[in-house]
Amino acid sequence: MSGQGWDSYLNPGEKVLWQGQPSSKLRLQFKHPMHHVMGLIFVVFSVFWMTQAAAAGGLFWMFGLIFLVIGLFNAGGVFFWRAYAAKVTWYSLTNQRALIATDFPLIGRQLRSWPINAQSPLSFKQGTAVSDLYFASQRVRTKNGSYMRPIGFEGLTEGAQLYQTMLKIQRGEDVHAL
Repeated sequence: MSGQGWDSYLNPGEKVLWQGQPSSKLRLQFKHPMHHVMGLIFVVFSVFWMTQAAAAGGLFWMFGLIFLVIGLFNAGGVFFWRAYAAKVTWYSLTNQRALIATDFPLIGRQLRSWPINAQSPLSFKQGTAVSDLYFASQRVRTKNGSYMRPIGFEGLTEGAQLYQTMLKIQRGEDVHAL
């Protein structure tokens, strides 16, 4: 989306400072290693089960395909999903907010925003090729409790400069478009 595309979503006095997209390159980022381990276990078990069921004859072995697909996704498919999600995600930074827009097929367009102010918990992670910049968090409930999931711009190629701009916004300094 261009700067003009955001005009109807901006507050009075708000101006777009930066727009970009995350890198869509494949990133091997193990955020939840146990998901990958469990995915491998699913794959091994489902292949074993399907070969044994196929040896018995008939089409009963096909019931194992769902477990194979789930296992493959958890073992490594999630990396491909993140690369695809980056292609349908756009980031914008204004002098007041950070915005994340997505346009997934079947789900449609979504626009979420978070204020950038003195209370925003900024966090910057520099990687080898790309960086991540977090500015909010969300509590995620699990069956064993909950954890805080960081929210922000991931897969940035110009993350350090953007981080400095967000720090200026936090301090109330005048900032210009990047």
